[in-house]
Amino acid sequence: MVKESLENTAAAHVFDRIFQENVDEHLKAPSTFIAKCRERFSEVIETCPPHSPSTPKEQVVRLRCMIQDELGPEYFPIGAKINGEGVESYHSGFLRDSWMTFEKTVEICGKTLARQRYVMVPVPGATEWWENEWMGSEELYSAARGPPSKRIEKFLAKFVVDEEFKPNTILELYGVFVDPVKDEEGIEEECHKETIPCFHVITHKQPEVDHQEPKEITIKKLNEALTTSLGDPNAANFLLMNLISTTYSRPAASLPICSFPLNLCGLENSKRIVEIITQLLPKVLHVKLTPELISETPFAPIKNYETETLRQGLLQVAPGTTVIFDETSLPEGNFQVTNYAPANCSTMEHVLLTQQIRYDFGYYQLPFDVDTPIIVISKGISRFIKTPWRVALPPGITGLPSTSDELIDFRQTIQTLKTKLKDISINMDEAKGVQEAFVELAKTLDPKKEDKSQTFHQMLILCRLISALHGKPSVDLESWREARKFEKERLETLNEWAKSVNLIV
Repeated sequence: MVKESLENTAAAHVFDRIFQENVDEHLKAPSTFIAKCRERFSEVIETCPPHSPSTPKEQVVRLRCMIQDELGPEYFPIGAKINGEGVESYHSGFLRDSWMTFEKTVEICGKTLARQRYVMVPVPGATEWWENEWMGSEELYSAARGPPSKRIEKFLAKFVVDEEFKPNTILELYGVFVDPVKDEEGIEEECHKETIPCFHVITHKQPEVDHQEPKEITIKKLNEALTTSLGDPNAANFLLMNLISTTYSRPAASLPICSFPLNLCGLENSKRIVEIITQLLPKVLHVKLTPELISETPFAPIKNYETETLRQGLLQVAPGTTVIFDETSLPEGNFQVTNYAPANCSTMEHVLLTQQIRYDFGYYQLPFDVDTPIIVISKGISRFIKTPWRVALPPGITGLPSTSDELIDFRQTIQTLKTKLKDISINMDEAKGVQEAFVELAKTLDPKKEDKSQTFHQMLILCRLISALHGKPSVDLESWREARKFEKERLETLNEWAKSVNLIV
């Protein structure tokens, strides 16, 4: 019944009929009315199509998007009584921005409720396979994207919920787009300082991650596939550790835990390595650095006080999004940059080192914590960012030698390992042994070039990542020894490569 109604009637009219079933009860208990609407729509919600440029307004659709800005609440009446020509009827205010479509006397009734308002944008860096998986098919994905000129790049979403969401949260929304509100002279009223489409949310979900206990054989196959593609087992180990890395803690006055920024050196062309990473991760933002991009595009969000809007920065992404800074298109030697360049270089370095991004509010900057794994791709050593881990790659990278089923297993395994990182502790029985091993390592460090506490912090991150790959609940001496072995091999390979191309590491 509801399915048929939704196919032939605007969703707001269906809500009206639900409202009219028991007006007195719904006026007294709006939450009961809203719950009843969501319950009756639940079956339709599960099968509604993704939004596309050809979707009629007021048809129930679904979208997966990210909160870019929070605008605060607005207030609306739960219902109204419409009088005209001796006939009166009740209508719900749930999916309405205005009562001006009724050319009759409107009497507002019932309680006033709050709607939370958020500016939504497409998920930055969403990979095609991840979107296809949610859309249901590649055909639906293509239809939903449509031609660039007709895509909705930003819209205002209105939620009738008790909870509040943080900026950069990814949500799956189910609801309807509505026509802009017009005044008596037919001029569109702005629901946002920029005129953007408005979307009324019937219900929402957060993306689900299929967590399966990682299998040792799957991790081994993934490592072997990366080794085959990169042509170097040590490089494969470091890339795999970056893929499972996540910033999950920031102890006071300390560096972020399990942030693992990686500089992949020696690449003339980034195409193959970017393809490998996007095949394995759901959200990958490929930032191809050029003088024009660095100069003209702000990397951090900027507040525009004239329009009262927050301009989205290039690096304003959802938690867990891997950002690839690709330097392979930069010109050789010196080049001129202007405008945003100094701020952008500072933003890149700050995100990499502290896992924070500073929003620019004009009179002040406000830091926000992020979880943004970083990969820098460069022909030589990165020209902009000094990463703790630089890995020299051999020439001749190939594609992943994996089947579709193996790729699915690899993706699930990577996401599960990310969630397990925060539970890995330091084995107290072996903590003293790890400390003693570091004391021996510290004796070999050059105090003019290497900071002992920072080196220890970086070694513990390596140990945690290695423990996760081995399915261990804690860091032990074996993890420490393997971390030392990986570091030794990485530095040897890096120094050999640097010597071959006349670079100083």
